Amino acid sequence: MFSVIKPFSNLRYGLRWLCVVSLWLYSCENSSVETVQEAVVQSPKSEIDILTDQISKDRLNSDLFHRRAIAYIKIGSLDAAMNSVKIAIGIDSTKGEYFFTKAEIHFAYRKVIQSIDALERCVNLEAEHIEALVKLAELEFYIKNVQKSISYLKKVNEVDPYNAQAYYIHGLVFKQIGDTTKALGSLQTAVEYDPDHYDAYLQLGLIHYGLNEKISEHYLKSAINLAPESTEALYALAMFYQSFDDTKKAMDMYYNIIELDVRYINAHYNLGYLVYEELRDNETALKHFDNALSCDSTHANSQYMKGLIHEELMKYPEARKYYIKALKFETNHELAIKGMNRLDRAPR
Repeated sequence: MFSVIKPFSNLRYGLRWLCVVSLWLYSCENSSVETVQEAVVQSPKSEIDILTDQISKDRLNSDLFHRRAIAYIKIGSLDAAMNSVKIAIGIDSTKGEYFFTKAEIHFAYRKVIQSIDALERCVNLEAEHIEALVKLAELEFYIKNVQKSISYLKKVNEVDPYNAQAYYIHGLVFKQIGDTTKALGSLQTAVEYDPDHYDAYLQLGLIHYGLNEKISEHYLKSAINLAPESTEALYALAMFYQSFDDTKKAMDMYYNIIELDVRYINAHYNLGYLVYEELRDNETALKHFDNALSCDSTHANSQYMKGLIHEELMKYPEARKYYIKALKFETNHELAIKGMNRLDRAPR
């Protein structure tokens, strides 16, 4: 439900290595062709154009090709970026940074193994390249090579003992192997070293939620403060409120989620369940379950809940129809089976 691995943070190029480049538009009081042409002539060259001009005069300058690859990444031209970085490596294969950029591009294409290969080339050339070591630890964890991940984390700690992302990944490793205490300790250290570490706050909230501890609310709210439109954090907080029987706050969270993502099926379903269970408003509950089914008609639990409500209304043929649908989409849906058994015993 909650994602772990995120795109390269690449602090050198901003919050996201893949960003939208602002386009400067020129407005002219005089709309004549001459004025428009003058504006075009005066408009500055793009970074890529400037680098390309420089490359035409110095075709063996690997750094220019690498800088152009980065410029292409910024505007999302990944094929062009890969071509440029490959040329840079062809000219000079001793620069670890070039392989790091290549790894970024592979990762953008979801080519995790190729990204790992490029990162390994990077650290072979630059043993203390922190970003590459951290990303290697993250990707090895992602493909379930826990021991390799831990070995890279140890290297990071030797070079940069205050690296928040490394502590975050270590927290994920401990969480996966079931050591909750150490997971919480590592994640807590991550937010101490980086108070803006959204993912660490989210994981702290989730783990404490799993332990049924109210401090979960604090960490989830901290995550939401950093990313107000994060549906994963909002959903986790809604589930927290629901588990502690704060129906109003839970419903408010679910409505917030739907405003952000109208197709968030679990928010629709949980609203329906709360309206049915806590408010006893069958008509409104049915609307919420219909909304969930409009997102995914195969959602067995929503089909079941519609059947249950129709059964309580003694509309047995309709109830049977929805139970059958639930079982069609989830053959062993235990509650739907029990519902069918009840209908078989119901007065006709």
